[in-house]
Amino acid sequence: MTYFYNRKLKRLIAIELKLGKFKASYKGQMELYLRWLEKYEKEEDENLQ
Repeated sequence: MTYFYNRKLKRLIAIELKLGKFKASYKGQMELYLRWLEKYEKEEDENLQ
């Protein structure tokens, strides 16, 4: 997983690339990443995407 900040959107953007067919566990894993980013990386004036 990688993330970056988009200044124009004022958003943290998280991206994870996977090969092969989608697995339900991928959704849970991304949700975990997003919760971590929201708790430890997000600033008050940012949105999480």
